[in-house]
Amino acid sequence: MPPPGPTQPSPTGAPGAGPAQPPSQSYPSAPQPYSVSPQPGATPPPYPGPNQPYPNQSYPGAGYPGQPYGTQPNPGQAYLPPPGAMPGQPPSGAAPKRSNKTILLIGAAVVAVIIVIAVIVVMLPKAGITDPSGGGGIPEPAKTGTEAVQGYLEALAAGNAAAALSYAEQEPADTSLLTDEVLAASNAVTPITEIEVAEPANDYSPITASYLLGDQTVSTQFYASNASGSWKLESITRDIGIADMNGIALTINGAPVQDTRITLFPGSYSLVPTNSLYVVDGGAFVVTSPQDLTSYTMQLDISSTGQQKLRTAAQAHLKACLKQTSLAPKGCGFRIRANGTGAVKAKWSISSGKNAMKNAKFRLDLADPSRASAYTTVGLTVKGYNKSGSYVGRGVGSIFRANGNLSANPITVTFE
Repeated sequence: MPPPGPTQPSPTGAPGAGPAQPPSQSYPSAPQPYSVSPQPGATPPPYPGPNQPYPNQSYPGAGYPGQPYGTQPNPGQAYLPPPGAMPGQPPSGAAPKRSNKTILLIGAAVVAVIIVIAVIVVMLPKAGITDPSGGGGIPEPAKTGTEAVQGYLEALAAGNAAAALSYAEQEPADTSLLTDEVLAASNAVTPITEIEVAEPANDYSPITASYLLGDQTVSTQFYASNASGSWKLESITRDIGIADMNGIALTINGAPVQDTRITLFPGSYSLVPTNSLYVVDGGAFVVTSPQDLTSYTMQLDISSTGQQKLRTAAQAHLKACLKQTSLAPKGCGFRIRANGTGAVKAKWSISSGKNAMKNAKFRLDLADPSRASAYTTVGLTVKGYNKSGSYVGRGVGSIFRANGNLSANPITVTFE
């Protein structure tokens, strides 16, 4: 049973009713401990403590007729909620209600702050460890040489070129092929896995590292130095010279090649001409480490597509030559003299090497890659006819060489 509440004060300040308030003192506006009415089914607030009025009493200051002043609470004592704040009481126009938007805005702000803090924590990189997604994040400075090697190799494995470059003591002059796209093509063929880095004997000793490049085990050494509190690696790339392709445009792992000397990260690479008529022999190669001293031999050649197009053009040209009735068909590489027979027309046919052009092996002129030739033998016979169409004699001829022009569209072929 709740404790009895305080008695109502009398206007005259009778004993037991508490001190009367002087008429000159106005009642201060009551603070409101509740901002919204409880929802149906919610737990009602606790009973007031001693010396606090019950909810069914008049709101202090409201007063009955003849009672102009309400009692004042003790210092620090909370006021009762205004009418309408408790379940079952009607709302009062004298006590403005706070909007639900205030609570919602405060709640949303708190959630937003929590989300921002969580995002910042997730995005903070660990020292020497790169973003595994390859998103281009730059790691914090490496605190040791071992950490620099570990971070560098993990950056390559993640396809993060910018992070890998950040470990260089001096950035390479040409970074056109040191990109995420080139690394992604390499990792698709020979991913870097099982990275292990050993602690060096001291800060001046080489740092040994091992890893798998595809299915090839690589063991190599790195040298690191401390530059203003951040450890950097002496070498992170390998320079490779490629043969001059005489104007034939090339790509490596899909990126354009701009010089005959290229700079690459460890990985696998494919050097490919942009023109499908060509191929680079030795163009598929692997750089195992920055210290890899492998010598690469690369040479421009005719692709299978180019060979087939040259053969098709040679066969078409041979048929066209056989249809000519001239004693010296133009561009065909064979002819016959009349030798006083009066022959003015000729009928040509193949006597041997009928499929020679189908099987021809064309070779590229490296000094002029627009030209290619194939040595082959096609035997010919010819019959001569005079102006009246009478047969006057026969002869033989041959084709021993086919020359192709790869710069023409379509490809053209002539014979010798």
